[in-house]
Amino acid sequence: MGINDPAALLLGARDPDSKKIYFYREYYERDKVLAQVASEFKKMVADIPQGCLHMPLIDPSADKRSKTTGKTYKQLLQIEHGIVTKKAVNNIEDGIQRVKNMMHDGLLIFFNDLSQTLREGCEYRYPTEEERNKNKNLGDKPLDKDNHLMDCLRYICQEVPYEFIDMKRTSYN
Repeated sequence: MGINDPAALLLGARDPDSKKIYFYREYYERDKVLAQVASEFKKMVADIPQGCLHMPLIDPSADKRSKTTGKTYKQLLQIEHGIVTKKAVNNIEDGIQRVKNMMHDGLLIFFNDLSQTLREGCEYRYPTEEERNKNKNLGDKPLDKDNHLMDCLRYICQEVPYEFIDMKRTSYN
């Protein structure tokens, strides 16, 4: 959450008519404490009208308890900063499929100034056969490297109700 790994925040707005999600704001910083990340989040959402902000999703790892405080990052965000969050669904394979399907259907639009999101998207990859041969623990999942905004994207896409997306592809007529 910002010390060893960067803190990553991604904002998108969903158009109920076109069904598209427009990703328009990101935050990606290393070496930040929770108070700094919370402050930045509040700045990022300050212009969103009351009642229009979906409950922020948080990485499930934020439920780990601190050895010093006994509290989780999720609890600290709420107690100390007034930010109530929802634990994101962290099924990697399903999430990647969801993102791919939504991209294929043209439902994900990214503003050009999301430099870190676009960089991560271009670098996001599965291990090569050679890498898997050298390290059997890699398996058949994407490399767990520079993927924090891609995790945010996956969390957001998994949160979109199926009814919101045109699911023509699931019809096998």
